[in-house]
Amino acid sequence: MRIIIIRHGDPDYEIDGLTEKGKVEVEYLRRRMVKENITKVYCSILGRARLTAQPFLDSLNIKAEYCEWLKEFSDPQVTLPYEKEPTICWDIMPEYINTLQNIYHPAKWREEEFVKNSTLLQRYDYVIENLDKVLSK
Repeated sequence: MRIIIIRHGDPDYEIDGLTEKGKVEVEYLRRRMVKENITKVYCSILGRARLTAQPFLDSLNIKAEYCEWLKEFSDPQVTLPYEKEPTICWDIMPEYINTLQNIYHPAKWREEEFVKNSTLLQRYDYVIENLDKVLSK
């Protein structure tokens, strides 16, 4: 088994779509993916992911399984010591992350204060559980 992980083309977040650059990237991706022996595709439900996958799915004449659990972590809110309001995990500054002693440890990252005081662990565990189900197939 071979697994290929693809991130969506350059996004236009306001419309959950792709920019013109993203559309060009998608065409390059389509050309590349039609050369692969793809038998199954799992795709996020987000528009930018669907728009990225659809051209190569059409070229290969296969359908994707759309999975809510594959959408990005935009829902877990984290509260950081340097912020007054909760934020999404993607907005955490690298300068802060790199000060955390255990953040890159495979298990101890869960013990970081901002992680424990958020819904990030529940979302992460949900994704891992569903990924394990896919891999077990």
